[in-house]
Amino acid sequence: MLAGLTLKWLEQNLPGVRSIKNVAGDMYHVFRDKEGNIYGFGTEEGDFSRVTDFDPEYIKYYKYLFESSADSNVEDLNSRSTISGLCEIQMPYKIDIILTAHNYSKEEAGITRVSNPENFLLYIDSHGERKEKATSQDGPHFQRTLSRYTADKNIVEVLSQHGNYLDDVLDWEIDPKDGKYYLASSYKMMDKVDVEKVVNQIFVGKKIPFEDEKWLVTEVKFDIVKNRFIAHVELDDQIEDVILSRNIFSSIFDSLASTPAGQPFIAQDNQIEQRYQLIDVLSGGSDGKGEGAKIECGIVSTEIGKKGKEIMGPQKAAQSLTNLIKELRANSSEINDKKNHVRRIVREKYGHIFTNGQSSNELWRYNFYLYQLDKMMKAEFVRMDDPSVSVDMSGVNMFCPKDKKEGFSPLLVTPNLNID
Repeated sequence: MLAGLTLKWLEQNLPGVRSIKNVAGDMYHVFRDKEGNIYGFGTEEGDFSRVTDFDPEYIKYYKYLFESSADSNVEDLNSRSTISGLCEIQMPYKIDIILTAHNYSKEEAGITRVSNPENFLLYIDSHGERKEKATSQDGPHFQRTLSRYTADKNIVEVLSQHGNYLDDVLDWEIDPKDGKYYLASSYKMMDKVDVEKVVNQIFVGKKIPFEDEKWLVTEVKFDIVKNRFIAHVELDDQIEDVILSRNIFSSIFDSLASTPAGQPFIAQDNQIEQRYQLIDVLSGGSDGKGEGAKIECGIVSTEIGKKGKEIMGPQKAAQSLTNLIKELRANSSEINDKKNHVRRIVREKYGHIFTNGQSSNELWRYNFYLYQLDKMMKAEFVRMDDPSVSVDMSGVNMFCPKDKKEGFSPLLVTPNLNID
């Protein structure tokens, strides 16, 4: 989506947007300051991406970066390229909007705002959907995958009876001998749920790939000792037994994974505690007056997981993001106050130059941009779990914090100097 947004800007088809800066690739860390503002700090200037997700026109603009990228998993379904130079990671940037991407949702591309931080972080963001491509440890999510097959009577019955805990009783287990993931039981609720019956309802009657043919599943047996589900399959007069695996499941169903923010690279340790800490910040702290309460949350549907929408979906979502930014800026009196403050500083500093009433909108805009960067570099960072403890960010990616007492010094020279 960000590539779609950048392309529209490069083609000068994004009115009202002066610049776009990518500040993180895969790795992005979040910090807070004393006032409750939240900042993001990227730690990789390269981006681990599927080149097929980019508009060819976008690739043309950054041809020199794509040509020097390092390719991996070239023969794989999920082939990637590590593209260096797309991100600037020299300093933390203040966050005004937090969006969770639903790349495979039913909704059309666009943004849905969520006003309740707790609902957003604990329920919506925590269950982001994405296409499961068997490239990470988080296997297909049973409930979210099967819930799209409402025409299948057996699956509807399984979901109505066991949907809320289906992913608690079934699991994916890796076999260290071949490195493949197989359908297994978690051994939870064994006295209440007949997992063998559940798996039979899901698989019986389906055709699965075996020996370059499609075989019909007639029955599934559960080997409780080996913790494997064995499918009896038939093709004409032939009968075979097949161990049900993640690949077989994904060959039958359009499998989805459900992970926080819909992305696979997530640390699970202490995650719930960290989310509650972030909820507290986004709620404005104990008194509700913290700056974090001003941050907008929402869901961005990109449709990138829908066939035929891989390019246009993200571009449509990018336009919705632009509209949201414009709306927030138009309704913020604080931004206008800061702009006027910067103008006063410029006039005080260079009043002897603008003696005949001359002014430059470009000068105001550029110095307001510098003023915002200046404020970010003077932020006093503290621990998310204990605001009384300071965090020293100096030296991270060569970041050099500025003294908060140092005044803002405006510039006359801008990248596009133009006196109106």
